[in-house]
Amino acid sequence: MVSRRYKVVICKKCGHIQITYAEKCFQCFRCGELIKLDQSIILYETPNPSKAREKLVALKTEIQKLKREKQSIQDRNSRVWKSDGSN
Repeated sequence: MVSRRYKVVICKKCGHIQITYAEKCFQCFRCGELIKLDQSIILYETPNPSKAREKLVALKTEIQKLKREKQSIQDRNSRVWKSDGSN
């Protein structure tokens, strides 16, 4: 019996990250795009679905952290521009 390989993949169109066990292509849950699987979009691969889920959660958590940091920097820069009076 051939075991499934769970892959954490990223959509090339919208950047959504999800898990699939597809072999040739997958459909993005967010934008609906049908995407061929190749190594450039596979972020992690394992026969263990729990490990795939852990990796997915870790990646999404890291992305959210980076987005919050980016927003914080933008907010800080916005306040500097406003208080500086040079806009």
